[in-house]
Amino acid sequence: MNRYKPVHDEMWRVEQALERIVGKAPAFMRPPYGNYNDLVRQVSQQRGQACTFPIFPLLYWGVSG
Repeated sequence: MNRYKPVHDEMWRVEQALERIVGKAPAFMRPPYGNYNDLVRQVSQQRGQACTFPIFPLLYWGVSG
């Protein structure tokens, strides 16, 4: 099973939507919930987008200690 295509296609759809809204392609990609793997990093890099992550994930997601 080719896992590359679904990841690439999803990133492409988000990129297209953002380009329509703001007029520019995104330079960064934030993986949902901070979940990622080597494939996500590879596709992101090939699309010219750096992966970015919240500095304080617990505060970001509204989780209290």
